Amino acid sequence: MPWCKVTLSDKDVASGKAIALQKNFSDLFVQHGGLPGVGMFQTKTVIGDVSAPHEYYFSPVAVTIAVELMSDYRAVVCDPPRRSSVRSLVSRTGAPDISFASET
Repeated sequence: MPWCKVTLSDKDVASGKAIALQKNFSDLFVQHGGLPGVGMFQTKTVIGDVSAPHEYYFSPVAVTIAVELMSDYRAVVCDPPRRSSVRSLVSRTGAPDISFASET
């Protein structure tokens, strides 16, 4: 299973869709016992940068436990992000068991 990404608009975020996405995914994470390799990440942005996209990345194992959620939010297959370009929203501490794109 590949990495997947959900992109939300400012309007989506303002209406609570980002919070709902994270909560629903967090619930799945807990239901699956914090399964290794499961992670949800958000693109790092500069505070106040209103032009920044609202992008949420899901590791391959995360996609397998959240198939319906991926469909509901119209997730698309994507390349893995660089670890330095995202922050963890839901994962094991430090996400040590998740492979990201090379930093070079």
